[in-house]
Amino acid sequence: MSDQAEKRTQNIAKLLKTLHFNGPMRRRELSQKLDIRPNSVSNIVQELIAQKWIEAVHPELPRSQLQLSRTGPWALAISTDGNDVKLAQINLYGELSEPEILCTAKINPHDFMLQVEQAVTHKLNHNRAEAFLGLGISLSGIVNPDNGDVIRSINFGPWRQVALQQNLNQRLNIPVIVENDMRCMAWSHAWFDHLSETYHSSLFVGLGRGISCAMLYKGQRHSGAHHLAGEIGHIQSGHENRLCVCGKNDCLEAYVGIDSILSMAQQLFPTQMPIRFESDLLPWLDHEPRMKNLLNRVAEHLAKVLGPIVIAIDPEVVILSSEEKNFCNALIPYLEQQLQPCLLGVGLEKPKLLAFGQRQANELRGAGALIIERALLSQH
Repeated sequence: MSDQAEKRTQNIAKLLKTLHFNGPMRRRELSQKLDIRPNSVSNIVQELIAQKWIEAVHPELPRSQLQLSRTGPWALAISTDGNDVKLAQINLYGELSEPEILCTAKINPHDFMLQVEQAVTHKLNHNRAEAFLGLGISLSGIVNPDNGDVIRSINFGPWRQVALQQNLNQRLNIPVIVENDMRCMAWSHAWFDHLSETYHSSLFVGLGRGISCAMLYKGQRHSGAHHLAGEIGHIQSGHENRLCVCGKNDCLEAYVGIDSILSMAQQLFPTQMPIRFESDLLPWLDHEPRMKNLLNRVAEHLAKVLGPIVIAIDPEVVILSSEEKNFCNALIPYLEQQLQPCLLGVGLEKPKLLAFGQRQANELRGAGALIIERALLSQH
């Protein structure tokens, strides 16, 4: 690629990224912000409109603001809730189609890849294949983000040493990115909700069947030297001999995993209807003393593991995420109280705590965001 062609590619990527993070802008504003000549901006805009990457907010006006297109390029995203593997389409704004069940989560790698191949082929045959950007996959467990290898996934399979990204690339001949579910969830908020523009360092804590976390620093995901960063679910957190799904006793997941919380809540309210989902807890969150005691116990176990991590990385914000945002909101005051003794010992100012919901949807959005980001930044 010539120097001129490379510069043009860089300008296209900068323009698209600017529209993504800054919303609708006029050509003149883009020229000034990006320090690109007005004629060059006009030529790039004309090309991107033709490719349906961007569109005029008011097409009838000659100097209309420009924005990313909602009906242009699209991607596919896959994630699992622990029971089922789900597939959804996603546009440049992170808007998802209704997720479809692809298969059960307890499936061997060969059959999983076969199911994915059939589903993607079907989608491409019935949608605008020319606007397709690729497939993002969010999986629980230890994933190498550099090559998309699944090193180990207890809840998904279990799988060990599966070259998932490489195999799907070869079978489908499309861009594929495979990443850990928590890092996908974190990237959903960084990319689509622009959280990385607000906070330079963020610690995301996912509350689900498993417990894990993810770190973002200056807009970058961190997986660690062996891609184990954030795998906190199987750190010892208690002394009650609670059996964990990994086969060990007293893992953090055995105390603060959603299944464990629901089981404890059912024991507290034995005469109530079966408590199967986080939403079943919502009626008692604000006023029931037994539920407050349960939240405090959950926060105590969580703080025991999170406290040293918060001290070590000193994030600006800690974000709790589960399917129910209200549950995370109810947990935050107790977690703040339990973290305080750890932080006072080193004189560390406590980070801001936030709550997000719709964890699985955000895992899908994050997997799609990885594909969209790569396509957007390499668009030429």
